[in-house]
Amino acid sequence: MQLDVPALERVVAQYRHDVNELAPPAPTAALRTVEKRLDVSLPVGLHGFLTLHNGAGLFRGAIRVRGTSQLASASEECPHVILFAEVGLHGRAGVAVQWAFAATDEGAVFGRWEDGELQPVYGSFAAWLAAEIAVVEADGVGALEQARIRGEAARTDAVHTVSRAQRLLRDHDPAGAVRLLRSCVEGESSKRPDATLWQVLGDALDATGTDPAGAWRRAFERCALPLPWPGAPCPHPEAVRRIVSAYSSLERWEAALHAFLGERVSDVRTTAEVELVGAVVRALAQAHLDRADAAAAHALLTRIDADLRASSWGRPHWGVLLDLAHLKVRLGRHDEAEDLTRDLRREGPASLQGARLLLLLEIAVARQEPWVVELGRQAEAAGLDDHQRLRVSLLKVERAIRHYELERADALLTGLVQRAEALDDPLRTATAWMWRGDVARFTSKVQEAAACYDTALNLLPDGFSGRELGLRITLRRADLARMAGEVQEAVSTVMGVARAFAQLGCPLREAWALVRVVAMTAGRHPERAEALCQVARERFEAAQLASGIAAVDALCDSPGASLAWHLDQATELVRARHDAQRCRPPFERADADRPERRLGSHRLAIAACGPEVVEALANEMNECVRLARAGRERAGDPVVLRYVAAVDLLSAHRSERAAEVLIAHHHDQVSDGAMLRGLQAAIARCSNEAVVEGLLLCIEEPQNHPSSTVASAAELLGVRRERAALGLLLDLLERTRSASARKAAILALGCIGHRAVVDALVPSLGDPHLAEAAAMALLMLGDRRGVDFHAQALFDDQMVSLAAPGEIVGRYGGPENLLLLMQAARGQDERAVEALRGLGVLGDARGIPVLMDAVGARQRAVVEAAAEALQLLTGRVDDPSAPGARGRWGTWWELARPSFRPGVRYRHGAEFDCGTLIEGLGHRDPAVRRASYEELVIISGQALPFDLEGPWRIQEAHIHAWREWWRTYGAELPAGRWTLDGILVH
Repeated sequence: MQLDVPALERVVAQYRHDVNELAPPAPTAALRTVEKRLDVSLPVGLHGFLTLHNGAGLFRGAIRVRGTSQLASASEECPHVILFAEVGLHGRAGVAVQWAFAATDEGAVFGRWEDGELQPVYGSFAAWLAAEIAVVEADGVGALEQARIRGEAARTDAVHTVSRAQRLLRDHDPAGAVRLLRSCVEGESSKRPDATLWQVLGDALDATGTDPAGAWRRAFERCALPLPWPGAPCPHPEAVRRIVSAYSSLERWEAALHAFLGERVSDVRTTAEVELVGAVVRALAQAHLDRADAAAAHALLTRIDADLRASSWGRPHWGVLLDLAHLKVRLGRHDEAEDLTRDLRREGPASLQGARLLLLLEIAVARQEPWVVELGRQAEAAGLDDHQRLRVSLLKVERAIRHYELERADALLTGLVQRAEALDDPLRTATAWMWRGDVARFTSKVQEAAACYDTALNLLPDGFSGRELGLRITLRRADLARMAGEVQEAVSTVMGVARAFAQLGCPLREAWALVRVVAMTAGRHPERAEALCQVARERFEAAQLASGIAAVDALCDSPGASLAWHLDQATELVRARHDAQRCRPPFERADADRPERRLGSHRLAIAACGPEVVEALANEMNECVRLARAGRERAGDPVVLRYVAAVDLLSAHRSERAAEVLIAHHHDQVSDGAMLRGLQAAIARCSNEAVVEGLLLCIEEPQNHPSSTVASAAELLGVRRERAALGLLLDLLERTRSASARKAAILALGCIGHRAVVDALVPSLGDPHLAEAAAMALLMLGDRRGVDFHAQALFDDQMVSLAAPGEIVGRYGGPENLLLLMQAARGQDERAVEALRGLGVLGDARGIPVLMDAVGARQRAVVEAAAEALQLLTGRVDDPSAPGARGRWGTWWELARPSFRPGVRYRHGAEFDCGTLIEGLGHRDPAVRRASYEELVIISGQALPFDLEGPWRIQEAHIHAWREWWRTYGAELPAGRWTLDGILVH
């Protein structure tokens, strides 16, 4: 076999034999073996070369062609990209470029292997060899001259032509690139242009302002995934969106999209490939929706999402996932949509978190759940574009109208139509007009409402979204007809709308339309109404929509008819909340948000019911108590969960009887355990004022109740920050001998935060059973005498009944306590353990040597306390039980000592400030949250709230408020300093 490379024959003949080394021919068996080993077919030119020479070194190794045994995959990630040669700059040993080839449908490409990608330069081995020989012979020319030499040597090579065109594009000469590529496309001798050539031609045409759709279409129709090599040009999403104009009909365009997904995608590996698939899928799904075929769009998005997760890519396309979640919301499959957003929250890019929160906001409004305001604020803070911000505003209007806050809705609507028109968003413009019509309708401005609805209908775009909104507006026009006395016409219209919603695959919209029909007929056709209510109930139950079930019950004049259903649903939600709050795998703390919001909608449904619901819930609670007493009471037991669910629902009812039941269970039925904690949580957040009266009466008459009940009542009043309880709590300190009740009263006074009670608390420091509680309460009120008391107790070694004197001194003291803690830490007793813990929270690096010495102590408690303190102060983790812990700390300290300045407060290795504690408010461990909050209040002097065990969304709002405070006033409390009540200690 002859290799047609005249340049090779010339250099072999021209130069001495020691300049060029050509190996003997490769045996046929060796060629078959290497192809089997690499799982590729060698390109024709390279195969021919190896048949003549099994490797070569030209120009004393400046060009080295590998033999069969040296051919290798470029990397594990790219096994079919094969390294076949190295070319070094002549005269500069050690500087070489690796060359590789990859097979394509048209043969192969040859290019540089750089940074994990193949940069294609030639379309044949012969062109590569001729061009690289020419470059080496030129010896020392610059990059531009090298490019010219390669172009001359590979003038007819199509791949090199594309490479030259890309270089022209980078040099801002798109017209030159178009001319070059046109000559390649139209040349009679050129082979069939591949996807790369058409893609680059389209890019060049687009850069010149010429329609690129035709070229991009040809590139798209020739493209297959995975790409033949990493870095291969790939049609980009914008190209997919614009090639529709190159097809003679939408049907042909959709057929091309289907053919691509069904025939030319076998795997997906790179970001460019994923973006291409995502663009195709989203375009095709939109085409289905434009034909009002939501089921087909849902099936497509679901299948592709699963395929991408199963591909080499191994994760979703976040845009496709968001589209699928939005479609699920519109189809009433809210829980499935939230499951998808969970993936986005945990793994998705920060740029899409605002869109995720916007989706949750849409769900919360549709389900009439709480915390809509917080969701909207968080969505806007996370980053939204103008269209998404407009959507948030429209959802706020919808919520206001649902709650009959018409003045607020009218105020929110101001300017919304203009904003939507400025954004050229006809769907949102029509939505704004619809809400304006609703405000007018609810204020009996019938003609104005009709005009708004007509305007909205005239703005509707084609497709699923426009059709869905059109049906919603038609429902409102039917309401106007009913108001005008045209009841039969209105009913007929609404029934038609309900059927249309069913055809669109919107079961919840269908159910709400049926509810409208029943409301319009007002009991005139009871059998028909019952049947329609049953259909609506089935739709609402399938979606677990509490507001829908409540609406059906209200129409049937039996608001409490579905109490059992609400209680069953609430029990499962309490279970999910319980698991998320405790971060049981695979749940995180944020996963409590969904069950907490769902519980909120069930509470709203119960709040609208009559007194019979209260009695039913009371009976349920009594039965749960009876069953729990017969066995062990654990937080996750079904009977406990059901009790907590019943209490949660009852706490929403505003009647006096509901308050009586809650107080009765607090006083008499439940004494301890998980049930009591659930009851206390419900009472702490209950808005029923009669509950507060019951708690006040309990502490006012402590002799009539067990001391544990009085203590619990006092604690709850403190959690609720009930200022009306101040006088009674102070009286309780004087009137009861119960240490637990007095302690609870002291802590409650500290939580309420009224500083006038400070002097009344100071005497409790003298009672060893109350000293710790009194110290904490005084600190919460800005008084440091509690620190001084504990410091004295630690100094005198009088720690009877004091749980953590060293920690209190270290956490809330200052550098003046360093010497005391260091002296007390040099021992092996409980006093030393307390002092070591104090050194950790004090955060002064001058205590590190003492802590390191304690790591080598004999007493296990001392070693563990010292290790924990060192970790808290330095941020370094080390196992104290492993041999040589003291030596490892010493070695580390020798290197780290310059990073720690004396007289500066550290925590976790960084200079300590309030921001550290604010981050601790979001910790998964409730004990860490509690400690962070107490310390934050004490050192800052601020009394901003934080619900330690409350709903996750409320905690997020509280954390946001603390962060806003810190952003505004943080400069007044510099990092690394000790403060108390917002004042610098040192």
